[in-house]
Order: sequence, then C-alpha cells, then structure tokens
Amino acid sequence: MCLRFSRVALFAAMLIGLVLMLAARPALAESATSEGAKALVQSLTPYFGQSAFDRGLITVVPKGEAYELSFDLQRVVDGFGLPKGALQIEAYSLLAAPLADGTWKVSSNSVPKIDVQLPLPMGDLGVSVSSSGRAFEGIYDPKLAAFLSFMDKIQAIDVKMHAPEAEMAATITDADMRLQGQGLADGSLSGKLRETFRHMQETVKMNPASKPGSPASSPVSASYDIGPITYDGSIDSLRTRELRDLIAFFVAHQDRPEIVAHQDELKDKIFSAFPLFKSTDAMVKVENITLDLPQGRIGIKSIVQSLHQTGLLAQAATEIGFTIAGLSVPSALVPSWAMPLVPTSLDVDVNFQMNDLERLPMPPLQTWICGRITLRIRKRP
Repeated sequence: MCLRFSRVALFAAMLIGLVLMLAARPALAESATSEGAKALVQSLTPYFGQSAFDRGLITVVPKGEAYELSFDLQRVVDGFGLPKGALQIEAYSLLAAPLADGTWKVSSNSVPKIDVQLPLPMGDLGVSVSSSGRAFEGIYDPKLAAFLSFMDKIQAIDVKMHAPEAEMAATITDADMRLQGQGLADGSLSGKLRETFRHMQETVKMNPASKPGSPASSPVSASYDIGPITYDGSIDSLRTRELRDLIAFFVAHQDRPEIVAHQDELKDKIFSAFPLFKSTDAMVKVENITLDLPQGRIGIKSIVQSLHQTGLLAQAATEIGFTIAGLSVPSALVPSWAMPLVPTSLDVDVNFQMNDLERLPMPPLQTWICGRITLRIRKRP
C-alpha cells in the first residue's frame, strides 16, 4: 500500500498543474512582469477554466525571473461538499521560468501535507501524509505538452493512520524520480523514467476489541522492511498533445447536455489520440523484503515484475512477468511435513497477442463509443 501511495504522491505533486499546463508560451520578458502573468493565465485558461482564476483557486504572480503558480487545494476540496474538516490539504506552489528556446524551467520544493479525519460507527479514522526535503526541477516543452526532462527528490515521506482497533506508521526515505524524454517529428514523445526508493518501513499494530466480560485482548503487531526499490519505465510515441486537447475539451464542455451536443467533436478527439502510444515497458524490482509476524519472519530476497504493452496497433501485445527469489517462511506457519514443499522461488510469464486490429470497422466502433458516452451522461442524476 505504501509503495503505491508513494508513487501516487510523487506523480500527483507533479501533475497538479504541471503536465497539463503551459500550453502556449506567451511573449514574456526576461524578468517576470504583471503583463507576462496575465498572458500566462490566458494560456492556462483552456486547461483549468477561467473560473479557477476568477475565484482565486489558481494564482499567477511574477517572482524574479519566474512566475509563481499557487494552487489553493483546500478550496478545491471544499467544493466537493465533504464534511467540514474531513480532508485538510495544504496549498501547492511552483515556479515557472520561460527560457530562450521556448521551453519552461519548472521547479518546486514542497509536497502538500494531507490530513484526513472520517467519523465511523466504530470510531474516527485518521490519516496523515507529510514529506520533507523535496526538490523538483524540470524542463517543459509547450509544443509537446510534456516534460523533456525532470528530476524529483524527496528525502522522506511519512504516513500515519489510526483507527479504533488499529494503528499504522510508514516511512519512505530517499525517493528519487528522473525522466529523460525526446520529442519526435510527429509531435509525440518518447522517454525513459527511473524511480528509486532507498528504504521503506511500515508497522501495523492491531488492538482487537474484547468481548463483554472477557479480559482485554493483547495487541498484535506486524512490520515489514523493504529496500531498495527500483522502477524503470519507458514509453514510445506518447500522444501528449492529443491527450492535452481532450482535457481542454472537458474543461470547455462541463455540462452534460453540452457534451452530448458536441459528441462528434469529442469522438474526433478521442480517435485522434489513438493508438495513445506505440509501446510501453516497465519493470519494478523490490529487494530485501522482511515481514515480521507474531509467528516469525517471512523473507524474500527480491520480487521483480515486468510489463510490456503496445498501443492499439495492428499487432497488439501484452507481456507480463513476475519473479520471486529467495523466499523463506517460518516453521510456525507451515507444518513440518509441508516445509520441503514450500518453493523458494517463482517465475511466471504471461503473453497476450491481438492481431489485425486495423481491420476493426471504425464507423461502428465510433458510434458505439459515442453511444456509451451519451447513455452514461443521460443516466447520471
């Protein structure tokens, strides 16, 4: 769970106003000016909506040679009608400086702190997420609607959770994410991403409720220790501009009847984004895993998961690999007679292939997709 959250936190902090911003470079001077800030707001409006700026949810102000973009995330969250105090999230800001070649230098040094408090029948549930030592810096190309490169480091991420019968605390140290991309002649983007976590630790303490008249139950604890974790990914010919245009469409047409009225335009934008990408490859390797239970320690030297996925091409394919090495299980969990049968390693490969996708009749497929969109919109209350 923590690995998944850490990756989401890193990407979310970057995606809040980064990947989908800076659609067109306004004419800006070397030093940031109020006129330049207004021009930047105009270029961002198609992707965030004018009301976001009018209401102060997003602000742009000159700061030295850069422009500071601030996102009032708490006001955004409050707009969803959650109970007061249920979700508290700090504001997020970044600096964007125009460069001579038309790209932007984007930087940030924080990740918003998040606190969740939910009342439940058995008692309150609380979750807090905080981080320290964040440094993000990247080069964004408006022509590609994507980053050509970035480096994102976070020294520590802390996650705490408390519930009536359980407590959890997790720490991730030295998170590092780097991207190197390249724009292609057709306007798409290819790139490689590497993400590493030096160490991750989590402890869960259970406090089972006692039955009336029975003695108090003893707490039960479990913890795991992992590290390092390495993730390598690559993507070929990602259609970033077409995806950006889809975002702009939904910002411009937010009402259900309006989307239905412009569904032909939506259809064209969806199919212009196909095949989304030519291929993507990903591999995550988790090493030195230990899980401490009351019955003993489970150990795994490494777990490796790999994925190869093509886009919607004529010859589409999916390949999934999963490997476990160095598995050890305590005798308390396995009967003595079954211990020799417990595997110490596992290697699984699964392949799927789809041929002749280009022969799919596109008009019926387009009609089906738009019909589904219309049907779902009309059914929503």
